[in-house]
Amino acid sequence: MVSTNQEKSPFPVAPVGALCACSAAERAGYDVDFIDMMFVRHPERILTSKIRTGNYNAIGFSIRNLDDCIFATQKSYFDDIKKMVECVQRLTKVPLILGGSGFSIAPYGWLKRLNANYGVVGDGENAFVELLNSLETNHSPRGLAGILCNDEHLCDKKGLIKPSPVTNMDHVYSPSHEKCLYKQYLCRGGFVSVQTKRGCPFKCIYCVYPLLEGGDYHLRSPEHIADEISTLTHERNSTSFYFTDSVFNTPRKHALAVCKKLARRRLPIKWMAYCNPVGFDIEMGRAMIAAGCVGVEFGLDVATPKMLKKMGKPFTQSDIRNCLKSASDAGIPFALHLLFGGPGEDIDDIHETQRFIDSCAAPNAVFALMGIRIYENTPIKEIALAEGIITEHTDLFKPVFYISKELGGSPMKVLDEIAKERHIWSTPTDWSRITMRVIQKLINRIGVHPQWRNIQNYGKYLRR
Repeated sequence: MVSTNQEKSPFPVAPVGALCACSAAERAGYDVDFIDMMFVRHPERILTSKIRTGNYNAIGFSIRNLDDCIFATQKSYFDDIKKMVECVQRLTKVPLILGGSGFSIAPYGWLKRLNANYGVVGDGENAFVELLNSLETNHSPRGLAGILCNDEHLCDKKGLIKPSPVTNMDHVYSPSHEKCLYKQYLCRGGFVSVQTKRGCPFKCIYCVYPLLEGGDYHLRSPEHIADEISTLTHERNSTSFYFTDSVFNTPRKHALAVCKKLARRRLPIKWMAYCNPVGFDIEMGRAMIAAGCVGVEFGLDVATPKMLKKMGKPFTQSDIRNCLKSASDAGIPFALHLLFGGPGEDIDDIHETQRFIDSCAAPNAVFALMGIRIYENTPIKEIALAEGIITEHTDLFKPVFYISKELGGSPMKVLDEIAKERHIWSTPTDWSRITMRVIQKLINRIGVHPQWRNIQNYGKYLRR
């Protein structure tokens, strides 16, 4: 199993999905070697050495992202992964299996371009084992839930593939943490990744989480979550964690139960999570602090009544205001993520967003993006088609973005000018600067969490 991700900005993310697939295969009786490419300078050398000395019956590639989803940079990860795949294909003819979230959002594109044998779409634990069992017994895996097979008609297909979801997380979820060198992640600002659930019932018009994990929650028991973190703390000396759920604080009852279990253990841990304003109140904030939370990132994306409706958000301005006040009153450092350029948005909407955020409890940082990455099988694709921004023949494997025509011809310039008015705001223009990258590496090395807590110093002294 090869974890292909090498992106280290803003910090390296541990490969929890690949580790879950490793664990599932081992529980099914397979021997699994794991290669993490995050800190490897010459991936082809490692792959060559492994394949020449090993005796493998299959090779899996876990792909975390297709690209960086940033309009200003449009950084693709395809070429680096292609080099790794071609190295494997030169050395061996054993089945090559692709999977991971980055693969699952564009499975036909990956399989066609890399000429791999099979793909695992969505949750990998059940589907991956079923595929391995079929290959071992010389049965065709065609028709298995969550499995895509390469054939001559692949280039004509874009439809949804029926996944094989993990509905009982307590029975299946068990990453092979022992295979990951977490020390390398922790000393570079990273965390140990942990999931409390899968699935997302929200219907944001651009989001792929419901496609990857389904629209229903599949919850882990708070006891099992606390046990996993306790084991990692005591046996692996890991104390920094990130809950990688699409949204940590919903369902509210479950999130509170997780916090209470962790608080009772009194573990020497610090953790962060993504949240949204739905049900986030002072009780939630205090429970998270008591459980070891050191920072929250709120995925608002938009903040005006007009754009909240157009983007399909499940919360209101009142929810945002109450949520940010609750986080502030509880003493949790928090950052906001904004995503401009949605349907019908204009410059006045961006200014209105800034004024509204200014009127709320002050965040530590605001990260502002321009442009919405368009993916297959999402509502934003249909909107883009209707507006003539794309056609049915547009290749969405490559970065393609929706940006409201009402924003004019220089949307990034507009956003940068607005961001300069507030020290805590930053945009991709800032993130690409050498000064910011040096600061980021330094902060990661000295272990500051959250890394964005004092970003206003950059905006105040260094941006100009």
